[in-house]
Amino acid sequence: MPRPIPDVLVDQVAHRLAVLAQPLRIRMIERLELEGEMSVQALADSLDATQQNISRHLAILYGSGIVDRRQDGRQVWYQLIDKAAILLLDDVGAQLVNRFRRFAPPIGGEQMD
Repeated sequence: MPRPIPDVLVDQVAHRLAVLAQPLRIRMIERLELEGEMSVQALADSLDATQQNISRHLAILYGSGIVDRRQDGRQVWYQLIDKAAILLLDDVGAQLVNRFRRFAPPIGGEQMD
């Protein structure tokens, strides 16, 4: 991406980061990446959340183009389509792990992997 970020993209980048800035959404994205396509109920069960809460967050992820959905009868199935979202989460996670390793003494003698 060119520097400075063009004004037309700044708002879009900020919106994408805001969408990803919710712990439940991060867990949902990870679960969809690991498990593949999942129903709303399967996501709710696997994340110990209500179906209503999962549906609300999925609507935001869908509106942002991070997931896609298909309906099969009464069930709605979701899949991760924006692989850049998972790459961004991986990158931020790796940076945090490296920072913890550099600046924090091991807790109880355990190393972070």
